[in-house]
Amino acid sequence: MTSNDGVPKRLSLPDSWIIGWLEIDEGHQTILRQINDCLGAMDAGRVTGFIARLQGLYEMFEAHFVEEERLMADVGYAGLPSHMAHHAGVLESLATLLEQCRLKGFAGPEDIAFCFDNLLSDIVNVDLNFKAFGEQRGLISP
Repeated sequence: MTSNDGVPKRLSLPDSWIIGWLEIDEGHQTILRQINDCLGAMDAGRVTGFIARLQGLYEMFEAHFVEEERLMADVGYAGLPSHMAHHAGVLESLATLLEQCRLKGFAGPEDIAFCFDNLLSDIVNVDLNFKAFGEQRGLISP
């Protein structure tokens, strides 16, 4: 669903992308709420209070990644090094976005879409592999 200016009113994740680890799934939802908060703060195609909102979003991604990596280390997940490299790339991309928005003086819907795309990338490109690992090991139920 979009508003009259084409900006989505609320983004969501499909149920098939639930990982099955409470801490990981809650982290995804926390990030998604912040992304939706940014969309809700749009005024004339710009996010009001964008610096604080994007900084908060960056910090949520960072905290989520730390927790996720801790959980993976605790269960001996062999894919952890590549997962960590992916996380580092996401954080670098988000830091670059924040700096670009600071320089141009605003964040628009395309910037928030970029953040959402990074959340999707994290889930699809690495977290679903961890889900499969957890299911194979009987750590989470399919």
